[in-house]
Amino acid sequence: MTWRKPCILLALVATVSVPGTTVAQKPRIQRTTLPHPLPQVDTGDDEKALRQEAIAYAEAVNKGDLKAILEQWASHGEYRNNLGVTLEGRAALQETYKKWLAENPKATIKVGVDRIRLLSKEAAWVEGTIHLERADGTSSRSRFRTLRIKEGGAWRISESMETIQTGSQLADLDWLKGSWSGKAGDDEATFFVEPVLDGAFLKVDFTRKNKGKMLQQGFHLIGSDPRGQGLVSSVFEASQAMGQGRWVHDGHHWEVEMSGMDATGLDASAIQVITQLSKTSLTWQAIERVVGGVRLSDTVPLKLTRTK
Repeated sequence: MTWRKPCILLALVATVSVPGTTVAQKPRIQRTTLPHPLPQVDTGDDEKALRQEAIAYAEAVNKGDLKAILEQWASHGEYRNNLGVTLEGRAALQETYKKWLAENPKATIKVGVDRIRLLSKEAAWVEGTIHLERADGTSSRSRFRTLRIKEGGAWRISESMETIQTGSQLADLDWLKGSWSGKAGDDEATFFVEPVLDGAFLKVDFTRKNKGKMLQQGFHLIGSDPRGQGLVSSVFEASQAMGQGRWVHDGHHWEVEMSGMDATGLDASAIQVITQLSKTSLTWQAIERVVGGVRLSDTVPLKLTRTK
């Protein structure tokens, strides 16, 4: 199997393809359980320090400083990407970085931090992008989501998940077109997916009811990011809640990383997990739901079947 070369080890890291090597594959990175409600954390100094660590990581890579790169990682650091590559522990990371630096002596990266979420004074999620420029003039982008923890007084990478941009297009969601419905207890949901605007977008009309009473109604518009960063969407609900999403396929599921506001104006975020079971069935679940700083429980996976 030939792996496409990742942009760089996520959560701020570089990796290389190793032809002929069997790589362990796991469905998704193990998510750290968040307390709920989330604690109120003073983010000022810690957020500044986390952004500085991102800058320091890029500088270390651009200088080819293996020691400084490894110092960014916790002793038990773990890296995974959406192509199924897994690296666990300092030895595996060191070997991969050493090889990558030797093969890319003049490559440079730029790290952009889009979001920092402090879980406590000792742990934080950091999300953003990495732009890699190679000596031959080619470039690539990836998105990262890393869990950094305090270790030895410094913010080090504990878990890192990288989404390598592999050119996901709307065609990758062709299987979703049509009508879907499902029921779990008193809850029922429907999706209707169709191309709009001459096929430039997919529109997903959705409803969710409980005992026949409408709880949610709205639509997603899904399209390709014109900057070449995969699939993105906007969602609008009848309640006036709204948000944006980024669609990522990890080899097993579609994960839609949503952020926006609820009907009262509170910040809201969640990850919607869509798993295709067959041509006529899928499951949908919302996890890591946070509204106004309060962690809500994950929804029960709901199975939907194609009705048309």
